[in-house]
Amino acid sequence: MMLPSLALSLLVAPGSPSMDTWQAHEAECRRLEDEIKAPAAGGIEPLEAGARYIAAADACRRAFEAVPAGGKAMDLRSYFVFEAHRLYQLAHDAGSEAALCADAQALDMFAAQLAELKPGLRARDRRDVVRMRAQIEAQLPGPCPASAAEEAAPEPLLPVATVVRDPVRAAPVVPVAPQPLPRVDLTPSPSARRPLRIVGGAALGLGLGLGAGMIAALVRGASLHERTTTVSNAYKGQLIPEPENGQFELDRVRGQRADNAAIGLGIAGGLLAVVGVSLLVVDHGRAPRRVAIGPILPTAGLRLALEF
Repeated sequence: MMLPSLALSLLVAPGSPSMDTWQAHEAECRRLEDEIKAPAAGGIEPLEAGARYIAAADACRRAFEAVPAGGKAMDLRSYFVFEAHRLYQLAHDAGSEAALCADAQALDMFAAQLAELKPGLRARDRRDVVRMRAQIEAQLPGPCPASAAEEAAPEPLLPVATVVRDPVRAAPVVPVAPQPLPRVDLTPSPSARRPLRIVGGAALGLGLGLGAGMIAALVRGASLHERTTTVSNAYKGQLIPEPENGQFELDRVRGQRADNAAIGLGIAGGLLAVVGVSLLVVDHGRAPRRVAIGPILPTAGLRLALEF
């Protein structure tokens, strides 16, 4: 199992990645986190541990920002931003006050990227961002301070701050308040049905249909057995004359076939019904999860987030 994973990591990662690639930032994130968990770091102070967790989270955030555009870009960005959130939360638990604002800023960047997608895409990521953002808002004692770049930036020249003069009345026009952005519906569309629900419903329906066929075969067999019993009682101790004897043998064979068919339909219908109910129960109680594949080499690892 190790050799294919090692070959995959070596093929995907470049031979000597520069410090601007997401692989290099991810390796730095893992290295810093491993240093915190090392036995030699067991006696570090909580504040120092918080600073180290922030450094690791910042490295994962840089990996999130360095992921290039492509088919799997959102998968990698989703994984790195949620890894950064986990590390920022560990830093907050260690007593660092700056972790929450950095965490909120990273989640806002990912939320802006999700807003550019079509509605309904990556619905679970959208729900997770909303949930984590609400968690941070509950933990923050106050608003986050503006960054140094924002404080040094000049005031933007917005049309809203400009007084517009009407050419006829020469009166200021009240600026129109900006309309709020439409909320993104994070509820999955009704058409996105899960495979287990479809298969389970089909199996249950087929099992019920076979059960109805079993009942019909039992009724048919009982009717044929009644006819053969009537003829046998009428000629008890005597030979049944023709053509009644031919009809008697035909009814007897058909009755046995109906009994065998009822047994087969009952077994098949019962099994399908049990399988269908089991699949529906599993689908109803199944919770989505993310699975992360850890790197084999600390400097050339590949971590992907898979959704089930």
